[in-house]
Amino acid sequence: ADRALELSRLAKNTVLEYIALTYHAWYYHIQGDLEAASRAFSEAESLLRKTNNPISYLNSLWGMRHADHLRRLGNTQYALKVIDANLEFCRKTNALNDIVRFNRAKGDLFGDNGQEEEALKSYVQALDIARRIFNRPVLINVLLARGAWYARNMRDFDAALSDLTEAFDLARAGGYRLYEADIRIGLAWAHLAADNVDLARGQASYALQISQDMGYHWGIVDAKEVLAKLDER
Repeated sequence: ADRALELSRLAKNTVLEYIALTYHAWYYHIQGDLEAASRAFSEAESLLRKTNNPISYLNSLWGMRHADHLRRLGNTQYALKVIDANLEFCRKTNALNDIVRFNRAKGDLFGDNGQEEEALKSYVQALDIARRIFNRPVLINVLLARGAWYARNMRDFDAALSDLTEAFDLARAGGYRLYEADIRIGLAWAHLAADNVDLARGQASYALQISQDMGYHWGIVDAKEVLAKLDER
C-alpha cells in the first residue's frame, strides 16, 4: 500500500492515489488506529471528488469499508449517506457485488437501531443475490452479518448457527482469517443465547487468541466483550 501510494503520487494519478489511500485507511482501521483511518478515508474521499466518479462518496468495496468504519465510530448518519448513494448508483448499473455489500451494511445499521424487520429485509435481499453470484468473500460477509445479528440481537440460536456455520466453512476453506475470528465471535454470542456457556467461552477465547496473533483490533475488542458478558454470569 505504501509503494502504491508513492507511485500513484509520482505518476500524478488521482484515481490510483485515492484507491491506495483506502487500503491505508482499512489497514489502520483493522489495527485500531481510528484517527489515522479517518484521516486516510477523508483524504481519499476528497481526492475522489476531484475525479469523474459518478457519486461523491467512496464506492464499491472502498465505500463498504468506509461505511463499516463510520459505523464503528458511531457516525451512523454519514454511514447511511455513503450506503444510500452507493445503492442508488449500483442498482442503476446492476453491480451485483456492490448491491450485496451495501444491503448488508444497511442491515447492520438497521440492526443497531433495533429496526428488526428492516434489518432482516436488507440481509435477505443481500443474501439472495450473494447466493446467485457466489463471490466467496461477499457471501461470507453477508452470512456472518446476519448470523451475528440473529445471535446477538434476536437471540435466535438455530438461525444464527445455520448462517455462521456456513460462513465458517467457507472462511476456513478460503483461508479468510479475519472472517474466521469474527465468525467465532458470532458463534460465541449464539452459544451464550442458548446458555451453552462453555462453548461460548471456547469460541470467544479462540477468537481472542487468533486476533491477538494477527494484530486484529476489532477481533480483540469484540471477543473481550463476549468474555466480559460471560464473566458476569
